[in-house]
Amino acid sequence: MSMVTIQGKGVYGGVAIGRISFYSRETLVVKRRHIEDPQAELERLEQAKAVTLQELQKL
Repeated sequence: MSMVTIQGKGVYGGVAIGRISFYSRETLVVKRRHIEDPQAELERLEQAKAVTLQELQKL
């Protein structure tokens, strides 16, 4: 087994032992679409924002 050394900015002042995950950013592709009911889409957006806020508050 070989040892891998990874450097970065620490956010915790102690020592951590456990699994590591690597995050890589993917390129997003945004498609333009015609919306039949813009008001319904705005309501869907507001609902999604409310759910996201609730999930973040649980953290």
